[in-house]
Amino acid sequence: MMGPSGSGKTSLLSIMGARAQKQMRTEGGVTFNGAPLTKRLKRRVGYVLQDDLLYESLTVKETLYYAAMLRLPRRMSHADKLRRVDLALTALGLRQCKDTIIGGFFRKGISGGERKRTSIGVELLIDPSVLMLDEPTSGLDSTTSMHVLTMLRHLATGGRSIIATIHQPSSRLYQQLDKLLLLSQGHVMFYGQAQQAGEWFSRLGYTLPYGSSLADFILDLASADVAVPDSSRSGSDGAAGTPAAVVGGMDGVTGAWPLQAELCTCALHPALLALPSQLLIQEHRWGAPYLTQVALLFRRSLRTRRFESMKTQDIYQFAAISLLAGLFWLQAGKDDTVLGARNTLGLLFFISMFASFRSLFLALYTWPEEYKHMLKERASGMYRLSAFYAARTLSDLPMDFTLPTAFFLIVYFMGGLRYNAAAFFGMYGVTLLTMLVAQVWRAGLAAGQGTGRAAGDGAGCQSLPCLGRCRRGAAPHPRSPSPLRPTTLACRAWACCWASSPWCPRPRRPWPPW
Repeated sequence: MMGPSGSGKTSLLSIMGARAQKQMRTEGGVTFNGAPLTKRLKRRVGYVLQDDLLYESLTVKETLYYAAMLRLPRRMSHADKLRRVDLALTALGLRQCKDTIIGGFFRKGISGGERKRTSIGVELLIDPSVLMLDEPTSGLDSTTSMHVLTMLRHLATGGRSIIATIHQPSSRLYQQLDKLLLLSQGHVMFYGQAQQAGEWFSRLGYTLPYGSSLADFILDLASADVAVPDSSRSGSDGAAGTPAAVVGGMDGVTGAWPLQAELCTCALHPALLALPSQLLIQEHRWGAPYLTQVALLFRRSLRTRRFESMKTQDIYQFAAISLLAGLFWLQAGKDDTVLGARNTLGLLFFISMFASFRSLFLALYTWPEEYKHMLKERASGMYRLSAFYAARTLSDLPMDFTLPTAFFLIVYFMGGLRYNAAAFFGMYGVTLLTMLVAQVWRAGLAAGQGTGRAAGDGAGCQSLPCLGRCRRGAAPHPRSPSPLRPTTLACRAWACCWASSPWCPRPRRPWPPW
């Protein structure tokens, strides 16, 4: 598929591959050989995005390994899946870089062409009947683009239908195409053999200039950069030079064939010719079992953090904050007055909130990129959402509990809280539970794409354990009535509501009010 920017190439490809956004309004349906696009058929369709969404810390072989273990059917043995990975590495020419990390902006990895071939290899593992690629040559040089397109043509000779969108191919790339679908402003300008496009438009009066590239010429024509010949002009001069004028004159040309008839008569991969009943019977056998999904995602999540250790900066930061908090609330827990109880309440609140909000703020840096990977893999049917949620939660526990535990130990003893096992382990358990709630809620933020309103609700709920600790944990019991008793809280809540109501009498204030 070719066309200028904004012609609808990516939109059409996403609709055909069942990857269209929910807010996109479409009409009609997508069928394969007359059968509706079910989940089983969707797993037989490979879809490669324009952006190579790969984990930077994984190697090429590890990327293909986890994709194979999650996507290939469970009836295949582990040895067969490993053999499929080796075949993909050999077919795509990635064996020499199989142990090299993907890399990114801050860490050197494989080249751009190897990244693109790795993305294609993730989809080729399932042996798709139809492979769709959104601008596979985007951001690559001419030589690398030629290698990628030559590889795709070699894969097409094996019985696969490959559909790709190309923005601006060179003459060599255009020679690799079998058929061409030219789009302009959402309309079809041409569909047929790619090498016959020049003859097609010459019948309409658009002759290819001598020495010009056919790919550049038809793109200029789709962008309305080529003037409409006098023989093709309509009565209105306003339609001259527009792609609509070309589209309107196509139906009357001898030799044209309808697009719908061509799509209905084209041959498909034999795997798509199975009966719908057989597809429904085998649908549950796809993918790994639930516990296997959790285990694989857990291992992959740990491997993606192989370069994320406890940095010296984080250790110094926690040590400095712990000492400052300990000095600020130094021996505050030994004061049995009301003021001491309030100071201890502030200390308990700070301990829980610091540990919790540290876990929450990590989502601002990690989850936006993680969410893109999850959307891509979920669209391919790799795993359940709950499996991703559970694996991500378990993999975050070691990093989230080590430094906050050291912070808790320093602040607890410097704050002068109770020196007995029941109070210490009780408060430590509730603190860990609060951090766990924050960590679980953070994982749910990515799994469910939480909003800012949900973030505020979750942050407010995390202050509740502090109240329970003040009642039964490490806070000293003041001699005066506790301000945290239910009756006191109810009276204060009623007083606040009454003071904010319009019926509450207000005293006269002197003028001016300041």
